[in-house]
Amino acid sequence: MTGPDADPLTTTTTPPAPVGPLPAETVRTYRDLVAAEWRRIRFELETLVRIPSVSLAGYDPAQVDRSAHRVAELLVDAGMDGRVVRAAGGQGHPAVIGRIPAPPGALTVLLYAHHDVQPDGDLADWESPPFEPTERGGPLYGRGATHHKAAGRFTSHRSNSPVGKDDPAIGSPFFSGWRRVFSQIWQIFFGNRVYCS
Repeated sequence: MTGPDADPLTTTTTPPAPVGPLPAETVRTYRDLVAAEWRRIRFELETLVRIPSVSLAGYDPAQVDRSAHRVAELLVDAGMDGRVVRAAGGQGHPAVIGRIPAPPGALTVLLYAHHDVQPDGDLADWESPPFEPTERGGPLYGRGATHHKAAGRFTSHRSNSPVGKDDPAIGSPFFSGWRRVFSQIWQIFFGNRVYCS
């Protein structure tokens, strides 16, 4: 099936041609949106950083489950259909999928992020606790604060922004909880049905 009712996770399509840079007015609009929502976005990011969602063997898998459910809640709060999903047979850690129905003629773009993190390592190497977000000189420090969970938080915010509703493509976020074996999780959930670049 194709069109606005097509399932973005099972539809095979030809990759679209590259799109040029965003117009300056659109960039300003995005900046204004982030500025207006910054305090809430940061608070929600801090709640994610506080979850020690290390996905490697030997760490508490319940924390990865907890992280997945929190990400799904954020997607639902943003107006999406946010679901925690597992591969058939319950393999690995849970992933999270968000979906916004695309308007007629619009593409659905898969936005990849992950909600799990690397181990914290030697605590002596940290200037502040790894799972307690701490601001130092402007940046926020904590495991996953700038890469893993920050990407996810901004993905969920961007996907349902007022600007996004008029874009020629709508984002459907996919948050892996098993980043160390990304190629396996990609095959388990998508096979060869999704183009990525």
